[in-house]
Amino acid sequence: MNRSVLIALGLSIAVLGWLFSGSSNQPATQVNESASEEQTTPKELFKVTVRPMVAETVADIITLQGDIEPARAITVKAETHGSITNIGVESGTRVQQNQVMLNIDISDRQARLEQAQAELKLREAELKAAQQLKQRKLVSGNQLEQALANLAAAKSSVEQITVELGHTRIRAAFEGIANYRHVELGDYVQAGDPLIDLIDDQHIKIIARVPQQHVSKIELGQTVNADLLDGTTIEGQLSYISSQADPATRTFRIEATAQSKSNPRLGQSARVRLQLGDILAHKVSSSILSLAADGSIYVNAVDESNQVVRYVVEIIKNDSDGVWLSGLPENLNLIVVGQAFVAKGQTVDIAIEGQIETNVDADTEVDA
Repeated sequence: MNRSVLIALGLSIAVLGWLFSGSSNQPATQVNESASEEQTTPKELFKVTVRPMVAETVADIITLQGDIEPARAITVKAETHGSITNIGVESGTRVQQNQVMLNIDISDRQARLEQAQAELKLREAELKAAQQLKQRKLVSGNQLEQALANLAAAKSSVEQITVELGHTRIRAAFEGIANYRHVELGDYVQAGDPLIDLIDDQHIKIIARVPQQHVSKIELGQTVNADLLDGTTIEGQLSYISSQADPATRTFRIEATAQSKSNPRLGQSARVRLQLGDILAHKVSSSILSLAADGSIYVNAVDESNQVVRYVVEIIKNDSDGVWLSGLPENLNLIVVGQAFVAKGQTVDIAIEGQIETNVDADTEVDA
């Protein structure tokens, strides 16, 4: 083989080797450049809208389920025996203090009283005579003492029968309603038998039970409001706080006294409102509230680093246009758009509520 052919063959082999070497290095360079670009390009952040908020001072009010009861309610019972001879009131009628509601047959009590009174007069005369004879030393000291004892016994007998006669006239202990009459005309009663249920409808009690975590925040004398089902509101003053919690519910019984102006039907349920003091709170739309797996309510906000912060909150008051929340810091950036799509600790891209509309309006004016 001549020399020129060998030279040409060598050059061909060298060119082919160079070509193969260049094609294998080129993809590796491209891959490295793509990987470098991925590492240097930042991941796009989720965008949310936040509302800067400052807490306001509002009244911390709890609402409890309660009842409206009479301040006084008694069952008038017979204090002597006998038949009912007169009925002065019907069930549900109003009575005045000391008004006679029923009469029990006096039987022989009047005759016994007259006999006791005659006996008393006799004993008084005997004592007077004994005292005169004692001055003349015609009776002994023991005889005078006996005359005094006889007089005391006669007085006691008169008083006893007088009281018994008084028990035959059943009077109202206070002004109120004869709510229910247990007897009818001609019924025979014994001492202790129920006659009439009497309730004081002029003074009423608002009764409720306060949870143990709130009882330390209330005090005697403060205002208590009760809303009845018919829309009536009764205002009273806290007059009693139980010193011991109900072992079953861990709540404390409270009572507030009030004057009855509209004479409500007593015993009905009521929504009782009790102020615990003032508290810092934020007013938000209920649509931004979220429910956790454990049943607690929370909202999402962002901190200075634009990271999502979760706050467990408590609803302390409801208004027609939102709810008041406690459990939040005095100043915060509350997420109002996108709050349901972020996680605690996540870094987000924020936009301030209100500025979005301002920027859009400005861009529209520039374009025009």
